[in-house]
Amino acid sequence: MASTMIAQGGGMWRMSYQPFCREQSNVGSVQELLPNDTNLGMGAGVEFVENLCRNCLDNNVQTLDCLGFPIEGKQPGDAVNPVHIMNRARAFQHNIGHATKALRRLHETAGGVVIYLDVVSSEENRAIAVPLTWYAERIPSSTRSLHIVVSSRCVQKVDGCQEHAQLMSQYLGDMFPRAKMDLEVAPTSGTAWTRMMDASILMCPPSTACLLPALFRDASKRTHLVDMAGMYLWFRFAVREVTKTFHLPLELARDVSKMEVTAQLTPFLVQVPTEDSRECLSLRGKLGSWQQDLQYAASAQYLTPLNRFRAFPDWQATPDMPYRESTTYKWVDNVCPVELINKQGFCHAMQGLGLTRLYMVGDSLSLQMAMSFWKLLGNEDEPVLRPTDQEFKQWMRFQWSRTIDCGGGFNVELQFTRNDLIDSNDDQNFNFDKISDHEFNCGVAEFCMPWMRQFSDYQGGGTLLLINGGTHVHDLDSYPKVVSNFVNFMNGHQRPNDVIMFRTTVPGHENCLMQNAKPLSNHKEFEASLIADYRSWHLFGPYNDILYKAVQERNDSKYNKDKSPIQILDVYPMTILRQDGHLSSPPRCSTCREDDCLHYALPGPIDWWTHLMYSNLMNLAAVKKQEDQPQATK
Repeated sequence: MASTMIAQGGGMWRMSYQPFCREQSNVGSVQELLPNDTNLGMGAGVEFVENLCRNCLDNNVQTLDCLGFPIEGKQPGDAVNPVHIMNRARAFQHNIGHATKALRRLHETAGGVVIYLDVVSSEENRAIAVPLTWYAERIPSSTRSLHIVVSSRCVQKVDGCQEHAQLMSQYLGDMFPRAKMDLEVAPTSGTAWTRMMDASILMCPPSTACLLPALFRDASKRTHLVDMAGMYLWFRFAVREVTKTFHLPLELARDVSKMEVTAQLTPFLVQVPTEDSRECLSLRGKLGSWQQDLQYAASAQYLTPLNRFRAFPDWQATPDMPYRESTTYKWVDNVCPVELINKQGFCHAMQGLGLTRLYMVGDSLSLQMAMSFWKLLGNEDEPVLRPTDQEFKQWMRFQWSRTIDCGGGFNVELQFTRNDLIDSNDDQNFNFDKISDHEFNCGVAEFCMPWMRQFSDYQGGGTLLLINGGTHVHDLDSYPKVVSNFVNFMNGHQRPNDVIMFRTTVPGHENCLMQNAKPLSNHKEFEASLIADYRSWHLFGPYNDILYKAVQERNDSKYNKDKSPIQILDVYPMTILRQDGHLSSPPRCSTCREDDCLHYALPGPIDWWTHLMYSNLMNLAAVKKQEDQPQATK
């Protein structure tokens, strides 16, 4: 841009400027993206260029950065107003877009998420780092391509720059195991620009190198830039002028070169957020491991066993293993701890959020979670009437409610509705008495009880809706409709105080019949065992990608600012590691199906879905309390 503006001044004397390096674009600079003829009506006259150059000379700056980036602490005059600069820059924005497309033939481009690491500016041989959770929180779980690009200048000039990139690659690779991870040292600024322009999401720590690519990128693409005091100066004003949206948070930042890698840089990068921060809502449950803990196991047992989903009635304790082994593993999170649910904490969080109902909707796995929740609150009875009870009717297996007495006159209603496809099915004349335990009423082999009208007609306080639909969908073409129908319904019926959590869909394990099975260590071990078959378990990961994208678009929409964001309860990363504890896992009971490697015995791994939900609920209540405090002190 600087060269272009100088060329414009020279145009007064019929002088022209042509970037010769375009002929060698595989080794060229950012100028390879510029048109050959830069005289494109930029409108920069001699006086304009003279004032730009004088600004640089007055401040004794030896590089051309000062033409585009005013000096820190100096107020630019009218002639170098940032709006003037941006007006000229927009004139060749179109050409840069075309040049970038042409350049793809020479440079393989990544798309997806691109993180660009560079020095702060050409005048400063230092690079700035921020905690890696800043990136992890903003990278969608649906991402399938993560590309870390490092400038050769940063690698050559800054001690610790390459180590910074390698630590980032390892951390984000573990956090997003289904994404393809690449780490590249960009040989030229042209290559770097191409990567940044092509990225669906561009992320940069403090550096002037990202600013112009960020401004030139398509408006539909998301850009996250970390701001530092005095770093960008005119940039916020320029962003408003060109009506683009950026995320410019003021974050904790450190100079990479001033930190020793092992003792300082590594701990700084992998530091964890406070457990009540908003970051934990999207990070909790994604990165961790299952560890055996008999002390935890003692507290994991229900006061009384369940009649249903109790897979091992004939199991006998031994001195070495006093509990069923699948109940002895606890999830140890590497980022945000998962707290064990307790009644007092749950009631406190619900009251703090203005919620008086927990409404669970979904298939038989959702039913298992509802029963887990009820038993983990310390209840001795079951939430569902047994067939031997006098009041029992068949439909009560699919729709029921119970009251949780929180004390002090505050009650929470627990409600469950079985709806395998989260289908509307809200006929006012729906006849519950015609429902049979063996006769499906929707789809091929599904139960769909009405739930939407029950959600929207509720007359109490806010509702915590915990919902899932996915295991009964068997092709990728059908699932987007399931999600879009749900999102459209929420757009019309979610009230301001309602909290919506959509649970991700989890597959079973083909090898659950294996003797002495232990929890898996990582995603690669699970992926190696996944088989494409009629149960469509191999599609559940892509289903969750579809969910994440749809929810993000909905939450970002300006038409939903009066509604709280839809939360995703992501149980997928932790649950795919639990090949043990299924209903058909040894020692299998005589009344269980021989091939049920989808459902889990209770108590068991599904209890951790409840703990994760509770931890995120507590997190939401803490965030709300923090946000309400300034208003209370006014």
